[in-house]
Amino acid sequence: MSRPTKEEEQAEVDSVIAAIGEARGRILRYPSEYLLYYFVKNAKKPVEAARYVERRMEASESYLMVSDWAYIIECTVTDKGTLPEPLAKRQKETIKERDRGKCCITGSKGTLCDPLIVAPVLKVPRGWRAGLDKGKKKEEDRISSMLFAFFGRPFASWLLIWAMGSETASKMGLSSVGGPNSHWLVRKSVAKAFARGTIMLESTRVKGEVFYRIRNQLLGTERRLDRLSRFVLGGRTNFGQVHWRFLETHARLSMSMRYIEIAKDIAPEILQEGGVSKLSFGLVDVAPELPLPLFEGEPRRLPVLMRSFLTKALLAPWLVLPAKFRSIVYEKMRFLGKKLDTHYHHRGCNWQSLPVGLRLQFHTADYSIHFYENEFNTLRLIRQHTTIPVAQPLDFVAGPEAEKANGWTNGPSKQLSLITNLPGSSLDLCIDFMSMEHINEIAAQLRHYISQLRRIPQTVNPDMAICNSLGKSLVNPRLQNPNRGPFRDEREFSQTLMFPDDPSRRGHKVVFTHGGLNSRSILVDRYVRSDGTTGWKITGIVNWRSAGWYPEYWEYTNSLYMRKKLGARHRDLMRIVFREFGDYEEELKIEKQCWDLDGKENTQKIQKLNEECFVQNKKLMKEYRKEVMQEYLESIKKKQVNEDEDEDEDDQKEVKEKDLEKHAGDGESDDESLGLHVVIGPY
Repeated sequence: MSRPTKEEEQAEVDSVIAAIGEARGRILRYPSEYLLYYFVKNAKKPVEAARYVERRMEASESYLMVSDWAYIIECTVTDKGTLPEPLAKRQKETIKERDRGKCCITGSKGTLCDPLIVAPVLKVPRGWRAGLDKGKKKEEDRISSMLFAFFGRPFASWLLIWAMGSETASKMGLSSVGGPNSHWLVRKSVAKAFARGTIMLESTRVKGEVFYRIRNQLLGTERRLDRLSRFVLGGRTNFGQVHWRFLETHARLSMSMRYIEIAKDIAPEILQEGGVSKLSFGLVDVAPELPLPLFEGEPRRLPVLMRSFLTKALLAPWLVLPAKFRSIVYEKMRFLGKKLDTHYHHRGCNWQSLPVGLRLQFHTADYSIHFYENEFNTLRLIRQHTTIPVAQPLDFVAGPEAEKANGWTNGPSKQLSLITNLPGSSLDLCIDFMSMEHINEIAAQLRHYISQLRRIPQTVNPDMAICNSLGKSLVNPRLQNPNRGPFRDEREFSQTLMFPDDPSRRGHKVVFTHGGLNSRSILVDRYVRSDGTTGWKITGIVNWRSAGWYPEYWEYTNSLYMRKKLGARHRDLMRIVFREFGDYEEELKIEKQCWDLDGKENTQKIQKLNEECFVQNKKLMKEYRKEVMQEYLESIKKKQVNEDEDEDEDDQKEVKEKDLEKHAGDGESDDESLGLHVVIGPY
């Protein structure tokens, strides 16, 4: 039987990963599918891990397999794992000297609040062999076979021997296991982050030697660790005494460590030893056909109304001042905010949080001015007609005034807009920490807000049904046609899209739409319910630049446009939200065909551009090498000339010294040959 090719093995792995995705919600409860996905993806031999998963899924042991994998991970990060035997003082001093007195991960020295410590790279997973002590031979076989499938037999055998302790390892002739080669010098806070998997190691090979690149691996709103070294096991540090298998083990387990943390919070039952079936925790359908929790929205409370009134009273005299003066003040505030708070830049749109609860947006993209003015006007419109939590628009300065104030004379037009800040974090950072109950809770709130949004009347340009909030042309990533309106009706609008005559392109109501609604434009935060449990609520919706009146299906299909980047849970949320507004699956099919065609065309364009760039770069490199060579030859020639001049100067100096010695007894001498007037003797 011939050995399968790499392409066949990859197809086998992809097939199993697809089966894991299909089991999501039907058999596996979140985040079980991610634990199995990273079991396959990060395995030493993914094809062996995929076959193992396939066998156990066929045996209806999916939930038990998740429990076993969770147990393996927990043995390295929780109390199920034990710290290695304490090192002697002399061994610790040796490690400090070996690592040059700096943190191996950040490359920095310790501080009083965050000192350097000698810490183990991994806890000893003695739980991997605990089954033998308890007489649980069957469970022990399950754990061992899973380790063999993930790490491979030689690697897993080495880890199991290490888990049995240093005495057993010494008896088996593996004296290098454990001890100083399992410890390193790190800062205390970094050691905690590394143990949780917040810092990930990516293996790479450079000239046959294995290096580990360090990077942050964050979930949710965790703060990244700055000043990470570029490599472990290479470059600055000498890790000849740290065993590479400890780093390799952490690199392969780190992503699963993160999802174990999530499971503890929202699905602790999947971590129970012996597994748990789906029947024990009820329905886990990803989009259950159950009524969403009732959400009536939050009315504008009196303190909010009073604050809004005071803001308007104080803002009115400020807006009377010249735009140029206001722009200068905003620029100074931006400079101050940059020193104190967060700066953000994305595709020509910058915003800066200011220390007084405000946000300054300064735009530099090549769009018409009303693209940003549309967002400012949309915020006013929403606050007037709905209770949707949006920022309060305060001031907008556009065009020549802003350019003159900041010294902008060339380039695209730039605008400044001042709005209030909103609390919370983006949904795409928090959705991984939500159970299905939380997803339904957010869906109920979002559906209520979209219902309000759709009731906003079109009064700005009655003759043009499809337009932005100013009654002007639309700017949306999905509209690639130069003709962006405004449009009289849906038929005229559809002519700018692919498949304009398809039946799914007509017969829709025109409603006010966000135009770019996804989990990145929704802000959420935790809150405590009346019964003491924790829930999630929407604290704001942002990024209204593409807002306007569109066909009713547009929000749903557009929200799934970035489907690969935003993930399956975002798709589930949007399907739940729009389920009551109508069935837009036919429209989604047509849109997907457009996206695929756009993707192919873009791929061809990129490939053509790459080919052109390659030819151009080849010419440029040839010219560059010629210039470099010419500069090098000129420098050599110049150096030779300088050396010759230095030799001439040395010869002249030697002649002068001989002449001076010759006339030393004459007191005063006028040497015509040298052109010097030299005074010799006592002054």
